[in-house]
Amino acid sequence: MLYVVALNTGMRRGDHLGLKWDKVDFSNQQIEISRSRDRYGIKETTKTGKVVYVQMNEIVFRTLKSLKEEKRSLDNVFVEKCGRELYLEHISDRLFKAAIKRADVSPIKFHNLRSTFATNFCMNGGDIYTLSKILGHSKVDMTAKRYAHLHSSHMKKAASVIAFEANGSQLAHAHLELVGSS
Repeated sequence: MLYVVALNTGMRRGDHLGLKWDKVDFSNQQIEISRSRDRYGIKETTKTGKVVYVQMNEIVFRTLKSLKEEKRSLDNVFVEKCGRELYLEHISDRLFKAAIKRADVSPIKFHNLRSTFATNFCMNGGDIYTLSKILGHSKVDMTAKRYAHLHSSHMKKAASVIAFEANGSQLAHAHLELVGSS
């Protein structure tokens, strides 16, 4: 369930591990990212030091609702089935690598789920400014450099958005608007 939420939100690994039920607002379908966990424990701040609000899509909403109903933990959202805390190393190494192997996909790192979210957000019509806000970046250019790598199939489709052709000596396009000097 953690991987589903990661793919649908773009949250960092430490954000998932630091997420507690007090920061999940089901009535507004929103997650407040204001703490994180690293190898040293819970920090009452995020990587960037800013509070980020992540809207839940229906998949994230249902996934988190299901986890809440299971009552594995009264505090932490993501825990082991027995209710014990998940550890950073377990997510990156043991559990994630095993999940990737079971899924029969090429080896990736947990952070690739964030990149996958970002790229697919853009390829499905999301804009880079909004993506930057979702990911909690302070500058849009950082988002563009790091995460907005578009898949080649998307770039091929984008190339067909403009299709000017010559019809005799005339350019034929229903919406051709020449731009330049008057």
